[in-house]
Amino acid sequence: MVFENDFGIIFKENNYSLNILRDTHPKIVTSTSKSNYIEILYLLSFDRFISVSKNNTLADQQSIDCYTFYKSITVGFCDDAQLTIINSKEKYLPLGNNKLMLIDGENKEYRINYTQVVDNIFFDDFSIYLSYSENKFDWLSPIEELTSGFISNLTYKGKTIGALAKREIRRFPQRESYTFSKIGFNINNDIPLINNLSFFYNFDVVYFKMTDYIVATQMPDYNLKIKVGMSYKINDLKLSLSGLFYKNNLIGYNDITFNQKTEHHFASNFGSIKLEVNFFF
Repeated sequence: MVFENDFGIIFKENNYSLNILRDTHPKIVTSTSKSNYIEILYLLSFDRFISVSKNNTLADQQSIDCYTFYKSITVGFCDDAQLTIINSKEKYLPLGNNKLMLIDGENKEYRINYTQVVDNIFFDDFSIYLSYSENKFDWLSPIEELTSGFISNLTYKGKTIGALAKREIRRFPQRESYTFSKIGFNINNDIPLINNLSFFYNFDVVYFKMTDYIVATQMPDYNLKIKVGMSYKINDLKLSLSGLFYKNNLIGYNDITFNQKTEHHFASNFGSIKLEVNFFF
């Protein structure tokens, strides 16, 4: 963080890793992404400020070698595969001879925030924010070739391969971009205890509306995040241990993790334990 007169700038860079375990292929879904964040602050007075920020998150290309249709037929290049799909069209060359699907994703979020410092026992400051974010996904797979032609008319357990392929494609990330419009509220408190030991908590709730998103199953329209922990300060060094709880997984807080493929996980709680080391200079 850099501050000069009434203006300040904050830079952040974060790396995320998301791992999902499934009963069917792909049984392990691993997604990593890198986020670059910049925020510009302006002090309205000694106890309040406004800020605008931009956060750009780019996901590493995700590779899938096997996929299970209809909970029973597996296609791809794993040992459990009952069917292997290779297409000679030039656009599928990046798949090589061992990949069934490649997925790319990107998110951009713009946010305006108002923060007010207060003096009471319940919280040190509160914030109100508005944000707008856009998700863009793309995927490449010869599975979409199964929706037409001779193979699409073959039947499996009373359903055609074409119908099964179309059903699964509806659960892939949509290629058309979609947006989140959000309003959120945050409170923060740090309570000194004894001998440089402090107890802290942070509560955040966000409501959002999605535009141009095709719902696959179901999705919430809000999320809340609660962080509780203890910190200990030694001179310019601060150690913190905290627990973090999300009501509806990461929706509304890390938008790039949300699409039709992961949607059904976002009605579940999510939590983590966090250890932080901060050095002040």
